[in-house]
Amino acid sequence: MAMDHSSIANLIWQIADLLRGPYRPPQYERVMLPMTVLRRFDCVLAATKGKVVAEHEKAKGGKLTGDALDTKLNRVAGQRFHNHSPLDFAKLKGDPDHIHKHLVSYIKGFSANVQRIFDYFEIETEIEKEVSHNGGGDNVRFGDIFIAAAVTGQLDMGGIDVAGGGAHAH
Repeated sequence: MAMDHSSIANLIWQIADLLRGPYRPPQYERVMLPMTVLRRFDCVLAATKGKVVAEHEKAKGGKLTGDALDTKLNRVAGQRFHNHSPLDFAKLKGDPDHIHKHLVSYIKGFSANVQRIFDYFEIETEIEKEVSHNGGGDNVRFGDIFIAAAVTGQLDMGGIDVAGGGAHAH
């Protein structure tokens, strides 16, 4: 679904509105930036997702592990990274009641180099913050942020600039 720049900017502000409560405006990037990056990675890997998951299943219990397995799966993905989780944004959107648990699982399916990026973002801490802010249950707000990020397409993701602490559409 192609979105014009105005629609992308409006979407980003809608996400910012959803963050009010547990976050102050200067803290929005704690969720917005990692979700934008996550969606971009999901779009980039979409075409080879099935092949990577199948190859990972074949490799389970085999001799290849760690960096060697990552290298092989990266080749299958045609990128310098991959995600071997059977989940993707579409599947995550389909189970909003368990978005937190599945989102963490999905992130852990990335190759080690991408997992380090999300470790830097401390996204699991932010997910847990949302769960505890909601009394231990899945927070609709975080799920809504995720779903809002999921509606943007591959071409749209290239037009989102979150540098400098703000979010702008080009």
